[in-house]
Amino acid sequence: MTNPTIADASADHVESIAAIYADVVRESPATFDIEPPGMDRWREQLDSVDPARGHHLLVALGDDDRVLGYAKSGTFMSRAAYNSTCLVSVYVAADARGRGVGTELYARLFELLDSSPLLLATAGITEPNEASTALHLAFGFERVGTFTDVGVKFDRRWSVTWYQRPLA
Repeated sequence: MTNPTIADASADHVESIAAIYADVVRESPATFDIEPPGMDRWREQLDSVDPARGHHLLVALGDDDRVLGYAKSGTFMSRAAYNSTCLVSVYVAADARGRGVGTELYARLFELLDSSPLLLATAGITEPNEASTALHLAFGFERVGTFTDVGVKFDRRWSVTWYQRPLA
C-alpha cells in the first residue's frame, strides 16, 4: 500500500466513516458509545466542519479511494470559554491498522490545527490502548491524568487517560 491520500471528508465519505466507527463501537472500548450512531449524527459532524474554528473531518483514502480511516477535531466543551480548545480523535478501519494510516491522518490534522487560532488539543484514551497512546505521544501530547473506572462497556469497567497538546 502506498501512503494514503488525506482529504477533507465529503458527503460521499460519510457512510464509510460511519461503518468504521460502528465497528469500533461494537468491538472495542475505544469509544463509550454502546450503539452505533445513526447517519444523521455523521451528517451533523460533516456539517459542523469549520476550519476557521479548527473543526475538521479528514479521511484517509487508499489507492482505490476506499476510506481507510478518519480523524476529526471539534468542540471540547460547550461553554464559550473553551472555544480555544479542541477534542481530537482518529479511527482506522480494522484491516488498515498498523500501516501508518493514523499517523498520516494526524500529521495533516495537526498541520491544520497548528495554523488555526486554537491553543490546545485534547484527547481521551480508554486504557489499555498502547497503539493510541504511542500515536498521541509521538504527536507531542502529554499525559494529564486518568479517570479510573469512568465507564462501563462489555460488562467491564474502563479507565480513560486524558492527554493535551499545545498548538502553535
